[in-house]
Amino acid sequence: LCVGASGGIARCGIACRVIAQLGAAYALGSNAWLNCYGPTMYKICTQTSWLGKEAFSTVQASIFPDYFALQTAGCIAALGGHLGA
Repeated sequence: LCVGASGGIARCGIACRVIAQLGAAYALGSNAWLNCYGPTMYKICTQTSWLGKEAFSTVQASIFPDYFALQTAGCIAALGGHLGA
C-alpha cells in the first residue's frame, strides 16, 4: 500500500485497484462471451453443410490458445492489482 504525504492512498494504490478491476472484468467478460456464443458458433457450424464440425474444431483450435493466454493475463492483472492495492 502506498501512502501519500497527506496520509491518503496515493496514485499507485488507485492504479492497482483500477488494474485489478479491469483484469477481473476482462476475465469475467470473456468467460461470459464464451458461454453465450460458443454454443451458438457450434450450432451454426453443424447446421451449415459446407462448414460442419471440422470448421468449428478448426476455429476453436486456432483461437483458444490466444483466449487462454489473454484469460491468464487478465487473472494475473486482477491478482497483481489486488495484492498491490
